[in-house]
Amino acid sequence: MPNNPLVSFLIPYFNHKQYISLTLDSILNDTYPNKEIVIINDGSTDTDISVINDWIERNSNTLPINFISRENKGVTKTFNELARISKGKYIVFCDSDDYLINNTISERVSILEKNQKKMVLIADTSIIDDKGKTIHKSSIGEWLKYSNRENYFSDDGIRYEIINRWSLGGTCSMMNKKLFVESGGYDESLILEDWDFYLRAAADNTILYFDQQVGAYRLHGDNFSSNSKKNFKLLQCLHLTAKKNYKLFDKPYKKYLLRKKISYQVQIILFPLKHLSRMFRGKL
Repeated sequence: MPNNPLVSFLIPYFNHKQYISLTLDSILNDTYPNKEIVIINDGSTDTDISVINDWIERNSNTLPINFISRENKGVTKTFNELARISKGKYIVFCDSDDYLINNTISERVSILEKNQKKMVLIADTSIIDDKGKTIHKSSIGEWLKYSNRENYFSDDGIRYEIINRWSLGGTCSMMNKKLFVESGGYDESLILEDWDFYLRAAADNTILYFDQQVGAYRLHGDNFSSNSKKNFKLLQCLHLTAKKNYKLFDKPYKKYLLRKKISYQVQIILFPLKHLSRMFRGKL
């Protein structure tokens, strides 16, 4: 590649001091030659950030690193802030407990450079546990057994998967920063910002798929919650997202998203009854 556009790796950091060095090392070790790291400490309750400062001190001569600490604003606002202050043509969001694998940045940049009208390149990830042990080698078809990898190779298939079975996350995406910002970025009123964003991108036909595992997505207690109040809010967010975006699509995709909207609405109505049922069963 004669020109190597700058790639910005954007890390929203929150209470992951046991994982962050591996995240940073994985970015450093990818052989793509033109990259920067931007980290925002989003008001971590664990105030010991020495592991980040020590890493920056060791590696600041190797690549540009911008580290900001501030009060907590939430992950969605932090994602958007990271995108705004980054300098790269392309951006990669990387949670502070995940990491890159397989040295794929050069190939991903090359694909986007050849497809300038596309906003985002999505890919596969492996799944690891809190100890770093691989649970699933692939997100698609193995961890998410209901997903269909073949659908990701066409625009229509991508739309179908994102509407009906979207659940990729972590380091799976590389985005054109200009197009991401111009699209409005992530909706800061939503707690599940990624599904909303990818629905909009799919409606605009601006997503490509790269058939490779590009990162390791970590599953641990912080990813999932059995908290009923939080789960109810997630259902409300999913319903709002489906309602917000279904008009963007033509048939039959409009129909698919309308079905999702109705399904979430029914679950919201039934949620209090299910919660009461579990409470009563626990007392019997």
